[in-house]
Parts: sequence; C-alpha cells; structure tokens
Amino acid sequence: MWTEFLKKRKRMDLMKAILDHRHENVNMRDSAFACCYFLKSGRYGIVRRFIGSTAKEIGIRINGCLDLAFWLWTMGEYLKAVKDLRELDKRKKAIHHCIECIKANWDKDYGHWLEE
Repeated sequence: MWTEFLKKRKRMDLMKAILDHRHENVNMRDSAFACCYFLKSGRYGIVRRFIGSTAKEIGIRINGCLDLAFWLWTMGEYLKAVKDLRELDKRKKAIHHCIECIKANWDKDYGHWLEE
C-alpha cells in the first residue's frame, strides 16, 4: 500500500512539474496528457489553472497548429469532466483561434508524435 502511494505521489509530482514547465523539454502534447491524468484523478483545479494560464498565450506564444489542437483537446476534456460551460464563455477567443488554425492547416503533414 505504501509503495502504491509513493508511486502515485511521484506521478502527481511529475505531472505538476510538466504543467508548471519545470520539467525538461515540456511541450503542449505532454501538458495535454498530464491534464488528462489530473482530470481522471478528479483534480480539476489544476487543469482549470493550466487552461487559464495558457489561454492568454494562444496566438501569441502558442501558435503551432498541433499545440493548438492539443490545447483544444484539453479544453474539451475539461468541459466534459466538469460539466460547466462557464469556462467555455471565458475562452471563446482562444477556442476560435484554435479552430481557425486547424481549419486552415488540417491538410499539412506534421508527422506522427510517436516518431519524434
């Protein structure tokens, strides 16, 4: 039991480090999967803070189409988990930017993320 607790604690610390960008080579893909882990663990506040802090960077620092797709996926998973659409209203501008970028670049080859 104690070892399971330590394993879970270590995973949580790793995921928090990824979201706080304290982990080496952090990208939006890793952050999106970390968010999914927290959503499945019922830790919605961590994901809400991540969405809020990164939404401000959409179109400024976060421009890559795949990054925007991962952010949009995270947003959708969050909304599905909390069943509260108020966050949707707050993030309309960022969501619209993501959708427009995906719409304009859907047919470009980005390679598979497992091949990196």
